[in-house]
Amino acid sequence: MECFLLQYYIYRLEYHSKTDTGGNMEQPMPYNPTVSVVIPTYNPDGVLARLIEQLKRQTYRVDLMEVIIVDDCSSTPVYESISPDEFLNVKIIRHETNRGRAAARNTGIENAKNELLIFLDSDVIADENLVLTHATQFDPFKKILYFGTFRWHSEVKNNHFTRFGRWFEYDCVLDKPDLDFIDFHGANFSVASSVLKESGVVFEEQFTRYGMEDLEFGLLLKNQGFVFAFLPDAVVWHHRIATLEEQIRRARSSAYSILYFMEKHPKEKVFRSLHYLSGDIFEKYSPVLRSAQDCAQRLLQDIEKIDQPTLFEQEIVAACGIFLIEYAPWEELYVTKSEPLSVDFEKFSFAPELKNTAVEWAFRVHFLDRIRRGEDSAKKIYNAFIEPLPDIYLRQSLCHEAGRYFILIGREIEAIRILTIGSRHVTEPTKELYLINYLLGSTLKKRGEAQEAQQFFKYVIDNGKKYIHASQYASALYHMGDLYANYIHESKQAQIYFERALSINPNHKAAQLALLN
Repeated sequence: MECFLLQYYIYRLEYHSKTDTGGNMEQPMPYNPTVSVVIPTYNPDGVLARLIEQLKRQTYRVDLMEVIIVDDCSSTPVYESISPDEFLNVKIIRHETNRGRAAARNTGIENAKNELLIFLDSDVIADENLVLTHATQFDPFKKILYFGTFRWHSEVKNNHFTRFGRWFEYDCVLDKPDLDFIDFHGANFSVASSVLKESGVVFEEQFTRYGMEDLEFGLLLKNQGFVFAFLPDAVVWHHRIATLEEQIRRARSSAYSILYFMEKHPKEKVFRSLHYLSGDIFEKYSPVLRSAQDCAQRLLQDIEKIDQPTLFEQEIVAACGIFLIEYAPWEELYVTKSEPLSVDFEKFSFAPELKNTAVEWAFRVHFLDRIRRGEDSAKKIYNAFIEPLPDIYLRQSLCHEAGRYFILIGREIEAIRILTIGSRHVTEPTKELYLINYLLGSTLKKRGEAQEAQQFFKYVIDNGKKYIHASQYASALYHMGDLYANYIHESKQAQIYFERALSINPNHKAAQLALLN
């Protein structure tokens, strides 16, 4: 490892010593690090072979790559289906007993010889530019870890759950500011081998049930001062036949990994990040959770019969799926309760936030059901469900979601009513406050009320950049530019906003088209 760092250091010195005749720095020649691609696997199907074939086709220099497949004691040894390759350096290491994904990744780290580590799951197919995109960011001196994009493969979007389940895709969702350990995923990430090994951080091998070993790995790195960054162009496609029932089973199993995680890291920040639900909270909202469970299952059965669901029905599929998955581990802990809760949570006096927990998703399911049936106005939904809640942040978040649902079915007046109420619940800066103002602006703009819409977009642009995703902020800039172009008729001001939108999101198609016009 020391020779790699010395080689890179000499490269840096040589580059910085070169100047052109005018005294300016020459355009740097790219440094191409050697790469170890680590792939843990257990009983893989044909996708692993397709992944290896795709790694051969990388735009990166294959002679600088090694692929380490860690076979975690598969029933049929991987070496029987994946043969050594003349073109690509493939190493297969087999565990004699099944030790879990954490141990498999650690084995990969131990046996990796190269400068950059790229971790992939064995059920993904890599874009041909994947390795090059990760390698371009290489710096052996920086404590930084890069996530790539993770999407469902088009071949496996075989049901509504996978077709509309964007919660399993890491794309624009990771353009938010300040990525934390809760955003970590093990399917597609890279880190310099030298800084990782110097940190001493490894995957915790006691996580033998499903989940959490990757989140703890991220937490340990964060505690060591590592920074997380998102590489949208480093793409893999998830190629696994997935069902909601299977994911619920995984979530139930993850309950015990969550418990073990919290026992190891009994800190308020961790509990908040995990959206921890204590037993008393779970019991308090148990009627809402149970009724939402029945409601979600009924809605999913109804919509599964529809070949081309509307955008609103797609939202129902996504929300119901998320609720059932989020609800599963807490139901396992507090209803099945096959293992005791050994963490002493009573010594922590913080009030848990209920945003983005199974509780909030339960309310969303009820909203979607009632709005779909056309039974409730914004006022009825607010009075029956939202106003009685003691958590003002949850009330604001639910107003935002209910507003979104009314917009999707074209009931704009109802959307404006409930969004306006939500904007008054919490006036201090929150993500939901700026999203509410964004929705109010876009709804009023659609109705032709340009002056009022401009005020809401200006509020988001002036204050909300560090609270909402970059893609959402870019859209606010685009809408402001569009107002100037088509309502206020100030083309120069419009151009400024379109250019700002593209500086944040270069792929914003509407802003691109607007500039051309």
